[in-house]
Amino acid sequence: MKGIFNRNINLGVHKGLKINEEKLVKLLNFICLIWYFVTVVFIISDYFFANNYTLLLQGYLIQVLLFIVVQLLQSNRKYIAARILFILMSHLLIFVFSNLIIPGAFVDLFYILIPLFSLMFFENKLINYSFLVLAILSFIIPNIIWRNYAEELFSDPTTIPVFFISIFLLVVYFKNLNLKNEKRLLKQKNIALEDKKIIGSQKKELENINNFQNQFFVNIAHEIRTPLTIIKGNINRLNPDLSDSKILDNLKTQTNNIQRIVNDVMDLTKMDSNEFSLNLENISFSSFIFKIFNSFNSNFKNKNIDYQYYDLTNRNVIISADKIYLESAISNVIVNSLKYTDTNGKVTVVIDNIGNNLVVKIKDTGIGIEKSELVAVFNRFFQSNNTINHSGGSGIGLAFSKEIIKGHDGNITVESQIEVGSVFIISLPITSFEKEVVLEEVVEFIKKPIVPIDNKVKTANRTILLVEDNEEMREYIIDVLSLYKIVYACDGLDALEKLKNHKIDFIITDYMMPKMDGYEFVKIIKENKNTLPVLMLTAKSDVQVKLEMLRLGIDDYITKPFEEEELLLRIKNGLKNYSAQQAYIKEENLSHSKVRENSISTKFVNELKVYIEKNCTKSNFGVLDICDNFAVSQSTLYRKIKSLTGLNIKEFITEVRLQKAYQLFNQKELISLKELGYEVGFLNYAHFKKLFEQRFGKYLSN
Repeated sequence: MKGIFNRNINLGVHKGLKINEEKLVKLLNFICLIWYFVTVVFIISDYFFANNYTLLLQGYLIQVLLFIVVQLLQSNRKYIAARILFILMSHLLIFVFSNLIIPGAFVDLFYILIPLFSLMFFENKLINYSFLVLAILSFIIPNIIWRNYAEELFSDPTTIPVFFISIFLLVVYFKNLNLKNEKRLLKQKNIALEDKKIIGSQKKELENINNFQNQFFVNIAHEIRTPLTIIKGNINRLNPDLSDSKILDNLKTQTNNIQRIVNDVMDLTKMDSNEFSLNLENISFSSFIFKIFNSFNSNFKNKNIDYQYYDLTNRNVIISADKIYLESAISNVIVNSLKYTDTNGKVTVVIDNIGNNLVVKIKDTGIGIEKSELVAVFNRFFQSNNTINHSGGSGIGLAFSKEIIKGHDGNITVESQIEVGSVFIISLPITSFEKEVVLEEVVEFIKKPIVPIDNKVKTANRTILLVEDNEEMREYIIDVLSLYKIVYACDGLDALEKLKNHKIDFIITDYMMPKMDGYEFVKIIKENKNTLPVLMLTAKSDVQVKLEMLRLGIDDYITKPFEEEELLLRIKNGLKNYSAQQAYIKEENLSHSKVRENSISTKFVNELKVYIEKNCTKSNFGVLDICDNFAVSQSTLYRKIKSLTGLNIKEFITEVRLQKAYQLFNQKELISLKELGYEVGFLNYAHFKKLFEQRFGKYLSN
């Protein structure tokens, strides 16, 4: 099989070809092979699901014949003719399928491939831009004539051209950058062969390139999150009664897929950056792993897989771990077993202590891994050659898991056999052993819920300063906040001027902006003793950036993309708390300077938040514990918290617990409502669910 594959890839390759020309020949052969495979898959699947199967089958057979002709031309060394035929044929196939065979199924979005294929195979800019214009016209003109889609989906005629041009220019940039880097690396290689002394400088330059790539990934992820927020918001606004609900569901699914890909890219950049640091603490591993195990119960039940857990330690094993990262690493392995195990299969999680090491075995009866591929399982971007992986995946999860476990001075290995299953073995050093502890139920010390936000507040009397450099995002947020008066600024410098000239009640600022970013802007206004509530919008989802923002003294933050209702609720909460704070200061006749002199500082509140987060799940935890730890009386603590946040002590504790729950909710989408409530000290799940939904506008299911 491997020999047949290699012969097809090398079809038309001969010794006289230049390196770049050989790459193009192999690339076209590889694309043809992929197309053959995809065609076979569609022929099989459409046999069971398509209504017009005969017509589809004819189309598939024609395209297979055309691709055979392309490869015949390549084998006869007529490379230019093969490439032109391939591009024109691809265009024709997309036209036929999108307008005649299955119109309205978004097949015409594949027209973007036409100019991209041109970029791959031709250096002539006129040819490349001609194919770009052809792709745009091929999408627009048939839709005008036949109206394949609902009008409201493409009400703006510039959407598709802008989308096609943006993708095209991005690929052009990458192509030029790649060519420049290839020339640069080739030059460096020649120099290195002549003089070995420059190897050190080469290594340094390669590291710089790698750092550039990481930063580039981060910047691209940020840029994608902004339009993704706008797209998701507008999709949610479409009226399902006026649109095809299947199309809307498809759009929502694809936007979620884009968001998942962005998150994978962000995880990848953390592996080689200073952001990947662990906050270690001693934890009871038995209870920790059991919570992870339980969170996947419904997923395995839905797939009808026997899901078992065994704890053979007999003692309470204590390890030093970063709970968030280690949970992510173990969850990735369990998700891997879930993905590759068929219905009616079995997955078992076993923990045991062997000497001074804790061992976790995650065994499945899945499809297994080829012996030749086992050494590469934990490599970045690697995916086994099986039918499941053909449907997608980033190949980052297990690589990221290995990095995390290595950071814990542990190790992860895999044993597998095709059609039998796999066993992933995680080994972690044990810190200590303790007698088995039976945890008491968490005491619910908050007896009443936070008072619901008064929706009758006249929001039109409140003025919000919106600091956002992206025009489309700015217009979108202004539209969402139509009930408020909006003053907007394009960057931090502009915002500082707007603060001087307008009476502002609330500030919303982006994190990454030109001239002066959100971090510097907030830092300056806090140094100037400005107490206005600040909500930070950010595309960065890592913990360190969030902590950095909170240390500045901002009141809240939202990670892009976000839901409209969540933004509105957070603004209402912020305004409510700020009003309560100002009323208390006025009532107690306190000046803001006097408040700060009385040690009511951002540092104190942050220390208090950290203490509550670490202890809120302990039995009998309450206000007295806080007073003892910080050596203050209840009345002093009340005055401090009330004057800075507008909340009383119990409301502040509840707010911290809810914020912690929100972080867990975003970090672990599969967590159950019961587990989420338990993690932050709520036993009354209905009460917790109500508070969470009131606070963040995100609805939880059991």
